[in-house]
Amino acid sequence: AWTSELWLIILIKAVEGAAATFLRPGLMSLLLGVVPNRRLPEAVARTEVSNTLGSVLFTLCAGLMAYFLYPNVASVFYLLGAATMVGSCCVLLIQETTIDHAASCGLSERKAALLIQDYFQQRKRVLDSSDALHPRGLLSTAVTLVHDLAGKPQGNAVASETPQGCAEVAEAPVAETPCNATETPSRVKYLDLLRDKNILMFAFLTFLYHLGNAAVVPLLAQVSAYQDDRTALAFTSAIVCTRYAFQVPTVWAVGKYHRRFGYKRTFLLGHIMLPIRCSIAGVLSLYFPNQYAFVATQVLDGIASGIVDTLLPLIVKSLTKHSGRFGITFGFAITCWRLGHGFSLLTGEGIFEAAHKSFDVETSYAIAFFVLGGIGVLAILLLAFGVHLPPATKEEDASDRADASSEELQRAFAQFDVNNDGTISKAEFISIMTMDGDGSNPLSKRDSAILFDEMDADRNGTLDYREFGRGHTSEVCCGCCLGPL
Repeated sequence: AWTSELWLIILIKAVEGAAATFLRPGLMSLLLGVVPNRRLPEAVARTEVSNTLGSVLFTLCAGLMAYFLYPNVASVFYLLGAATMVGSCCVLLIQETTIDHAASCGLSERKAALLIQDYFQQRKRVLDSSDALHPRGLLSTAVTLVHDLAGKPQGNAVASETPQGCAEVAEAPVAETPCNATETPSRVKYLDLLRDKNILMFAFLTFLYHLGNAAVVPLLAQVSAYQDDRTALAFTSAIVCTRYAFQVPTVWAVGKYHRRFGYKRTFLLGHIMLPIRCSIAGVLSLYFPNQYAFVATQVLDGIASGIVDTLLPLIVKSLTKHSGRFGITFGFAITCWRLGHGFSLLTGEGIFEAAHKSFDVETSYAIAFFVLGGIGVLAILLLAFGVHLPPATKEEDASDRADASSEELQRAFAQFDVNNDGTISKAEFISIMTMDGDGSNPLSKRDSAILFDEMDADRNGTLDYREFGRGHTSEVCCGCCLGPL
């Protein structure tokens, strides 16, 4: 019956769905804003691991509370509310100054690409310039480029002083330089995103996958509860925890190795798990309806979830590269996820109820599992033949990067190695980057220290040639050899 309590539950779920649509896109946008691009896959993996461990802890607590307090299980909802409050406090601890809002939506990548495109047209001339070879001229020009690429203010330097670094490089007319470039790219229009076939097909794939996936766990919980009412909640917790237990190592592996196999093949592996899992659950329902066997099927769910949940934001980031619309596109994908999840529950329960009119309970559950597995097969076919995913190799951003040559790197290293001891101390690094605070270099001591810490992979307080070179062929570059960010 449509009682007042039911309407309240519907309202609460509507608010929950709206909040969920903002939560994951907001989290991933924060990661884009505070994590260097080259470290994003690992950061996403760590975030998913933390998310999974938190879910495991909550599920275990909820299962134990439900088992020992049965049938009074209202305290589980208080536990959920307390957990969300702790999460909200963690968000408030993130300092505003640490967030690059342009990077959080992907817009700064496009700006960097445009600036680098203009810059490398004159790079050889810059490096051959006698003025540029001087430490002050070289670093002043380089740091100006670094700040232009990052879209950040240059310390105490005013706008009118910005082109001075460029003026030091060469007197002859050259192509427009990053220091005086005026083109500022704007965000892609929303209608342009809707016209992007790749984004639309990927969003539909997300919907289709979750249409077949979401109802499996509730059906497994129901068929387990059919065996024993008292252990129903305990086995439901076991079903969820088993998934999380295998999701954690999968997330770690995906974050570390997905570039080796590419987005598409890795994503396909995650999708293949769905029909296999549904087929096993259907066969168990027909011939071996054992609670422990149903729990074991969640191993495949953990592997699939680890792959899909980790790659989803990375794929959306690649699809929206240079658009400045990562957040809204990821929110669109999450909306399709939630729609698929909701319709999956209706579909699974509807199939069971329809089949139960003609078949026994076990057969009805088996039919529901097989239909959901069939939807998973459709998702696999769509992914294999209808969805184009960008590459996930280390060369995917090669158009936005250029490695410093060995000669350039050695020359830059020598500029910093004041004591000629083969290493660069933090004091030497900061001294060169700030030019002893005489105002000729716009980089502050604080920013110089942050760059040093990023490049100091061994955390021993010094940079050797290997660490110095690694920093200059990645997003973290002090700019001393005019290398990429």
